[in-house]
Amino acid sequence: MKKRVTIAEIAKRCNTSIGTVDRALNNRSGIHSETKDFILQTAKEMGYQTNPIAGALSRKKSIRLGIVYCENHADFYDYVNRGIEQAAKELLIYGVEVTKWKTKNLSWEEQLELLESIDLNSYDGFAINSAGMQTDAILNHIVDLGIPVLTFNTDAPATKRFCYIGANARQAGNLAGELIGKLMGQEGKVAALGSFLATNSFIERFIGFYEVIQREYPKITLCPFSECFNDTKSAYHETLRVLEKESDIKALYITGSAGTVGAIEAIKELGRKDMILVGYDITEPTIQALKEGWCTAVLYQDPYFQGYHAVKVLAKHMLEGFVPRSPLLTVDTKIMMKYNLEECENTALFLS
Repeated sequence: MKKRVTIAEIAKRCNTSIGTVDRALNNRSGIHSETKDFILQTAKEMGYQTNPIAGALSRKKSIRLGIVYCENHADFYDYVNRGIEQAAKELLIYGVEVTKWKTKNLSWEEQLELLESIDLNSYDGFAINSAGMQTDAILNHIVDLGIPVLTFNTDAPATKRFCYIGANARQAGNLAGELIGKLMGQEGKVAALGSFLATNSFIERFIGFYEVIQREYPKITLCPFSECFNDTKSAYHETLRVLEKESDIKALYITGSAGTVGAIEAIKELGRKDMILVGYDITEPTIQALKEGWCTAVLYQDPYFQGYHAVKVLAKHMLEGFVPRSPLLTVDTKIMMKYNLEECENTALFLS
């Protein structure tokens, strides 16, 4: 990547002060016309390009960004929210205003109703935690209005969004399949509980899991999957039902954070510490369950990072025209177990 020419370098070449160069480049008063012309010519020869971020400081019109996400499952979304707020705070100096819009649940009906209620043309860009394929049309409509859209945490790959920030859902599912397959000793019964009727990301997590189990662990029997809508209460009842029906199930794979908490509650009630349980996200309930042995492992996707960079990348796109080389800006998925929980002490989970 070519190094950006700085004002200091131009000042050194012209044998003048940084302040004089700044006045020339920004057409300010207090500089002789001959000096100004000399500086501008030198800057051109050196390949100097104006900094769009700096230009934003003098822009009278604010850039308004709308961030659409979910407020339920607070143990997870609290960290997404912290990331959004920190990014918004850092961008204030550049004239960027961030408005947060929240649905109660990650429901396509709620998200569609919310998006239809917003005066879209009052915003310059949107970062959206996609609620599923049913909202694809309105996301495309927003882009067709000339308003860029970025998705985060959950993707909408069939839309015109310019990029996605979040975990690689299918790869995370692959990872869960490999982990469970090895922990089970490559044989036995495993059940999967998830939100298969909701977003693309939850579906991809299951597909990734299933393809690894089917391809690499032929002696493992995958029981019929169970829908729990990534809801704690539904996951609790569905886990009880599945394990009472087939008590010889050795492992559970849960595709979402709220569902993981519900499954943990059910396993506790049944006293099944022998059960292998792999779910999602570092939250207070999953931390406790990992420490006490009710949960084997969770896949951690740094929700703070997702919220923070959703805002930052959208702002960078608006201010600089930045478009990532790949439309998928993925977060590393980490396997968190009892004895590496201390690693989270340096993550957003422990930010005050």
